Amino acid sequence: NLAANDHKFWGHATSFGNQNLKNEYAPGPNRYCISNFTDMYNQNNAKDRLGSKYSKCHNPYATIDVTTMVHEIGHTFGLMDYYDDTYNWTGGFNMQHVNGLHDPYSAMALGWSNPYIPKKSCVLTINDFATSHECIVLTPQWNSYSSPFDEYLVLELLSPDGINNQMIPSSFKTPSKKAGIRLWHVNAWLYNKTSQAFTNNAKWADCNGFNNKLNSHCPSYDLNKKYQDYRCLRLIRHDANANTQIAITNLTSDSLQAKHTFQVGDTFSMKQYNRQFLKFYDQLGKTLKIYNALNIPMSPLQIELLAEGITPTLDFGKVLGWEFEVLSIESIGNGKWNSSIKLTKTA
Repeated sequence: NLAANDHKFWGHATSFGNQNLKNEYAPGPNRYCISNFTDMYNQNNAKDRLGSKYSKCHNPYATIDVTTMVHEIGHTFGLMDYYDDTYNWTGGFNMQHVNGLHDPYSAMALGWSNPYIPKKSCVLTINDFATSHECIVLTPQWNSYSSPFDEYLVLELLSPDGINNQMIPSSFKTPSKKAGIRLWHVNAWLYNKTSQAFTNNAKWADCNGFNNKLNSHCPSYDLNKKYQDYRCLRLIRHDANANTQIAITNLTSDSLQAKHTFQVGDTFSMKQYNRQFLKFYDQLGKTLKIYNALNIPMSPLQIELLAEGITPTLDFGKVLGWEFEVLSIESIGNGKWNSSIKLTKTA
């Protein structure tokens, strides 16, 4: 009875917990993962192979669906879950969330992607991430360790072809195929619970009790309460009104759709998208507390004026110092795409 007993064999990854196996030059086996047959077979194949149509397959069109296995293997490599119990931070289309390719941050952390990291204003052309693993990192200042465990924005060209074809949301394929720039906010600093210190030196951190708790799929209770709402990876969703109004986009839990990607002519600045960054709410809340303490009543309009006066920053208070505009997105044949993006350094 697969349906009744399935809960006993959920897909997961864990470890033996033997620290003696930890050796840089002669490592021993530690982490392992398990994936259920019901995650791998669609209903017809489950009936043929297991005697029941019960299936939790993510891709009903595939003969064998390895999504859950790839997700769990991601855990053995050190990646965490990016889904959230109450909020759809990554939009769902991400291998460590529901399905889809590994995102650019995860690929960088595993050594699978060498991003472009511009230092001055320029125009860059990138190929779609699925076939090239090319992406662009926008950062106030890249760290001296060349470590992905830092805070920055990442741009990737998300396409509906190749490995994405069967899994990507339908809005990327109907009424016609559409690729777009997907924008991520990464805050992957490594944290030490005891010292409450942060670092991006991965090798040193591993030997001194640091870990990436900002990856956690639920509030990071191991962190100081100050950082509890931070997340390692957040999707910044394009807003169709952002080119004509300032600070109108808000945090949303919508699953990824084509409209959430940046298309030709779309622009991004921290001022336009300030309300999709948690620091905005932290700054606004502190300001309102001051007014409340002084017993000064605030109307909604006054609060909006205060909000527009907030300097846009990343989680740790740094000014990003970059804006961008999408100049072109083109299909170049054989399931491949490219995009040219104008990057403007503002600070």
